Amino acid sequence: WEVDPFLDEWPQINAEFQLQIPGVVELQNGWVLQVKEIEDPLATLRGTFDNPDPYQAWMELSGEQNHLLIRGRVAGDVFKPLGMGGKKMKLSDFMVNVKIPRYARAGWPLICVGDEIAWIPGFRLAHPFRLGRGGIGKVIHLRVYRR
Repeated sequence: WEVDPFLDEWPQINAEFQLQIPGVVELQNGWVLQVKEIEDPLATLRGTFDNPDPYQAWMELSGEQNHLLIRGRVAGDVFKPLGMGGKKMKLSDFMVNVKIPRYARAGWPLICVGDEIAWIPGFRLAHPFRLGRGGIGKVIHLRVYRR
């Protein structure tokens, strides 16, 4: 099993955490996840199209979705990447396709709503949680950064 001496270059997690909105969670190796609710979703929607930072995302939660979970991957995980029209793919295939190093995959933080993966920091938001779906949900901003 290959271990990368640069593993701390990527966000990693070794336990599950419930996320509070707003809230901050300390990840491993000095990485941090910050979550906050957006007060002006329309202004946010306009600004997200030019987002150059893959370690931040905006998502829309429907009225009953108030609990976020951050966890590592689990065997059998599937993901509905934004841009695929809601079609799902195996999380393992997605991670290979975007070239997450094998040794970083198990501890890569996944932001989930219920059993569904909503965001893979650094890569892609899930289709069901995109902004502008026409719902009247709450809009949240997520950001992963290094201290």
